[in-house]
Amino acid sequence: MVMSYSEIAILLIAVAIIVLVVFMIPCLVKLYKLMKSLIQVSDNLNTTISDLNSKTSLLLNQTEDLLKTSNELMADINDKVKRLDPLVQAIDDVSESISDINNSSKKAMSNISKFSAKKVGLGIVSSILSHIIVKKHEKNNKKHF
Repeated sequence: MVMSYSEIAILLIAVAIIVLVVFMIPCLVKLYKLMKSLIQVSDNLNTTISDLNSKTSLLLNQTEDLLKTSNELMADINDKVKRLDPLVQAIDDVSESISDINNSSKKAMSNISKFSAKKVGLGIVSSILSHIIVKKHEKNNKKHF
């Protein structure tokens, strides 16, 4: 049995294809395993991203609540400071009035000591001093209101 050139060529092509398939099988198996691994990584990545998104959303909500509470607290503090300002001013005015009364009393007492008890009655001086103090106090109180 003698084979022609065309039959030999076909036989060589068939053997080459068989050899190619035999060498391609391990490559295809490795490619299959690689694709399977990539699919797993992709699934894990999707799960991780989903978890990260939900945790980030929760964190953003908590941060938003914290900022809202901080803003409310700051507004409350500002309101209380505004309400305290008139009180501090009134205390300042009262202390100034008391200082003025003390100075007037010292001046009046100094003037009283200059006059002898014979020339000016002690009752009249006391009455004038009381009158001055009351008028000064009434004047200062009218300033505050």
